[in-house]
Amino acid sequence: MTYTELDLDRGVGMMLHPVSGIPLSRLHYHRLRHQFYCTFHYGGWSLEADIVFYDRISGGSPWKVGNPFPQHWRFHPLTGKPL
Repeated sequence: MTYTELDLDRGVGMMLHPVSGIPLSRLHYHRLRHQFYCTFHYGGWSLEADIVFYDRISGGSPWKVGNPFPQHWRFHPLTGKPL
């Protein structure tokens, strides 16, 4: 099975972001940029928040099951163990 760039960027079949190591359930997905992001609110009455975008999971290329993980991945997408 081959995952397309878009499948990878959406995190299909993954539990965490393989580049940042953060669980996907804690991140938001930006559909136009094809990137996961996180917002940080500093509390108080301020509505302003910092937005941090994480690198695209695909890195611009598809990935086939059985091949080594892409070079820029630092964590296993299911277990979270460092690669």
